[in-house]
Amino acid sequence: MLKRVLLLKMFAVSVLFFYGCASIITIAGPVETKKEDGSLFVGSQEGFTYNVEKHEGRFVVYKLPLCKEMKEVVMLTRKKPRGVFFGILEIPLFGLGVADMVTAGLISKNSEVRTIYESKETGKNVPCGTKIPAPGEKLVVDIPELKISKTVITDDNGIINLEEYLKGGNDDLMVKLCLQADKSCYWDFVHE
Repeated sequence: MLKRVLLLKMFAVSVLFFYGCASIITIAGPVETKKEDGSLFVGSQEGFTYNVEKHEGRFVVYKLPLCKEMKEVVMLTRKKPRGVFFGILEIPLFGLGVADMVTAGLISKNSEVRTIYESKETGKNVPCGTKIPAPGEKLVVDIPELKISKTVITDDNGIINLEEYLKGGNDDLMVKLCLQADKSCYWDFVHE
């Protein structure tokens, strides 16, 4: 009888002593810190991208603002789950080890703090506005069939006036338009 009482007391003391080791060691452990990439966002305007479109037989130059793509660097601090070894020992002895390991995991997750550490450029430019007509842009107009190569400037609505260059041409003329702002070129047929 005395052995049973003594064994029962030892069991109770060991349950009280061992249960919660993983949780207690996790709480008492140091905080780990690491950097992670956060979300992407748009930074300051960097320039424009240009596009030539044909509307009702007229060429219109549009520009779209480009901005720097930025990335947040996040500082992540949290307690690492510790004492998993004790939790594994508790499973066969008392069956409480699973609860202790889950509690240690929750303590670790709840201790997580995310702080924006810095913002840095990704090296990409992304569209960041609406497309608008590009007034006053210089273009080189090449019409090979008529041996014409001239520099023209768009009007206030971004329209290129080609009427004076197309007089005396064929029904279908190939026109090459090259923007001086970004060196992009556009080819299309003009129907007189």
